[in-house]
Amino acid sequence: MNSNAREAVLKRAAPGWYGQFQPQLVAERGWAKLSPDVVVGLLEGASHNAHHRARLLLGEMQSQSWRILATVHSGGKGDEARAADTVPRITLQVGNRKYHLRCKAAPQLHVVAITA
Repeated sequence: MNSNAREAVLKRAAPGWYGQFQPQLVAERGWAKLSPDVVVGLLEGASHNAHHRARLLLGEMQSQSWRILATVHSGGKGDEARAADTVPRITLQVGNRKYHLRCKAAPQLHVVAITA
């Protein structure tokens, strides 16, 4: 993504992103408060399997308002039918749609899948 497109995406980020984090993770991980700039960087560096979807999402983020709903957190608590999903994820809202950026933490935080 060129610098002009990156700036356009960052200008669409909603103010107040800094309050969106999972307090119980602060002690566990250093990325409890990711900025919009870091999230865009994660999408730019998405794994091969998530690369196409990340490019499409960045295109949406360039044309619509978006915000970070929750930085890195585990998904759900599970129920009788299924176990809790422990895969780290970031939740974004772009326009009226929510997206989960499923991540892996090793060797560094990176996006491996994107689901709507």
